[in-house]
Amino acid sequence: MWKFVSGAAAALCATAVLAQDVPADQIALRDAVVTAREAYNAASNDLAKGGLRPKRGLAVCEALPARQARDWVGTIYDLTTNG
Repeated sequence: MWKFVSGAAAALCATAVLAQDVPADQIALRDAVVTAREAYNAASNDLAKGGLRPKRGLAVCEALPARQARDWVGTIYDLTTNG
């Protein structure tokens, strides 16, 4: 599960990550997810929210065309599985 933090926690994380070289595809994927989340939250109803899913999917695929994450930077705080 991916978790995007905000507020003070994000500021602390951003400070630590700025010292490293963040790959362009990592930034593109983060931007695609954040943009989709903001559009979803701004949507006026469930129908509009559902209509955003294909656009989000395309943005994620465009951000990560190789479907691989290599040399990404960050910290894993919690790793879980499901049944």
